[in-house]
Order: sequence, then structure tokens, then C-alpha cells
Amino acid sequence: AFPISIRLMQAMDGPRMAGIVNDVMEGIQEEMLAAMSSHIRNAAAACGDVCAARLRMLQTALSRHLDEARRQQMIGGAPLTPGFAAAQQVLNGPVDTKRVAIRQIRAKLESQGDTPASFLRARSVAANQGLLSRDEFVACIASLNLSISHADILEIFASAVGSTDRDTAILDEITQALDSVPLGGSAGGCAAATLLSPEAERVVGRVRSAVGRSGRPFEEVFRGFCRSGGRGAVTMNRADLARVLSTFEPDIDPEVVARLWRLTVPDGAQGLDFSNFCAWFCPGGRALSGQVSAVTPIGGLSESQMLSTLLEKSGMQRSR
Repeated sequence: AFPISIRLMQAMDGPRMAGIVNDVMEGIQEEMLAAMSSHIRNAAAACGDVCAARLRMLQTALSRHLDEARRQQMIGGAPLTPGFAAAQQVLNGPVDTKRVAIRQIRAKLESQGDTPASFLRARSVAANQGLLSRDEFVACIASLNLSISHADILEIFASAVGSTDRDTAILDEITQALDSVPLGGSAGGCAAATLLSPEAERVVGRVRSAVGRSGRPFEEVFRGFCRSGGRGAVTMNRADLARVLSTFEPDIDPEVVARLWRLTVPDGAQGLDFSNFCAWFCPGGRALSGQVSAVTPIGGLSESQMLSTLLEKSGMQRSR
């Protein structure tokens, strides 16, 4: 068969062979490019799906980290770590470390029962005469052991006196600078107390007190409250909120629950997330009027006991 094939090919003249080859090869380049293009598109789409999934995971992880750090800030906790500051800058813009430092100073002084003026006067003879040197200010703030950087302390002083050249401040300049940043951590940065009805403020205060006295991490309490969404739920729905509020106020008006839901859950949100939970229902959250007097325990149970009962019903045992 092989010699016959050779003889047939030898019988064909050059132009005829060229025509056959051209017929066979016609369109092969387009077919190959189309096949390659299809594979490339599919591969690119698969890579895009992987990248998008990883970015969603990163966003979720960063959001949780930011929520926890904001909660720590609201209760006067540790200053921003470099990693968190970088993450917040990516998601929310540059971090004003000076304002963060002032908020920590204010929270520390308030926990000691001090005001900026009384604290500085107690530690500086010159402050009693209405003056305060830069070095004295740095030493006073350093004595609070807040891990605020030396650069941030100097920036607070320079901002108060309006210049990096001045090394002596009038005491009022310093106290005004420290009082300029609101202590309460609110979503809109508003320093004024949140206006609630007496019944709403009473139940919010009771929840805050219970969460604070329980000694549990705020996130643990929050996840225990997210019962209606099933295991792994990351937001409280309206039924969850109603159950929590009615535990502390059994006869609460449904309209109060509705108003608190509208107030604590942003428009378009699926439910009450951890960040807003901390702002409204945890110690160190939004400022309240404080005009509602303390109330007696319900049925002989303290607020912390009511919280424990509520979490036990949610299937959460106290971590040991």
C-alpha cells in the first residue's frame, strides 16, 4: 500500500498538490484561534470567580476586625494597631489617630472621675496658674499608661496651641482641645445624647447593664441573641430584638420595639449587625439622656440572671 501511495503522490503535479493542501488548511487558523479563545475566556472567568470569592472573604474578615476594634474604642480599650489602622484606611479612609488618642484620654479620665482640667491641675503647679508646658503635658498624658505614641501627644499639644513652635500653652487651650472630641461612639459622630422615650431608654439601659455585668465578650452575647436566623447567623432580625427586649421589659409596647428597630437598623440593612449592637446595647455605646432612674429587678431576677436565662434558651452555655 505504501508504494502505491508514493506513486499516486508522484503522479500528482505540483499545482494540484498545492491546491489540496490549501483546501485542507483553509480555516484552520480561525478554528484554532476560536478554540484557544474559548478556553482562555473560560479560564479567565474561573480565575475571576476565585478572585471575587477571595475578596469577599477578605472583606468579611476585615469587617469583623473593624467591628471589634470599634467596640474596643468605644469602651476606651487599646489604641489602634498598625494593622487595623491600615485596614480601616483601606475601607473607610485615613484614620485620625489624634482624635482616637483624645477619645482614649477622655475615657480614661472619666473612669477615674477626673476632668481634663482637674487632672492637669493635680499634676502640674504651672497648670494651677493657667499655664502648661509641652513637656509637662507629655508627662501628664504618659502617666495615664494608654500606649498613645509620643508623636500623637505632641500633635495634640501643637493642635491645641495652633503651632509646633510654641512650647507653653494656656490651660484652657488644652482643655478645649481635649473636650472637642465627643466621648460617645455614635455612628454619625454626634456628641449629643440620643433622644429616646423613657420606656425605650429604660429597656436599652437594662440590656446594656446586663451585657456589661455578664462578663461575657460582647460578640458572644450578640451571637446568642441571633437565634432566629439559625446557627451561624450574623445579624439579629426583628423577632430576635423583640425577644431580647421583652425579656427585660415583659410588658413592652410593640410600638417601642418597632421604633427601636427603625432606629438601630440602617435603611436597607438585613438586620441589626454587631457594630450597631455595640453602639446601642453595649456599655460605652451611644450616649443616653440618663434621666431614667434605676428600676427594680423583674420577678426577683437581676439583669445578669435574665441575660443568662435568655442565652441558655438560645442553646449557649457559659464559656469556661
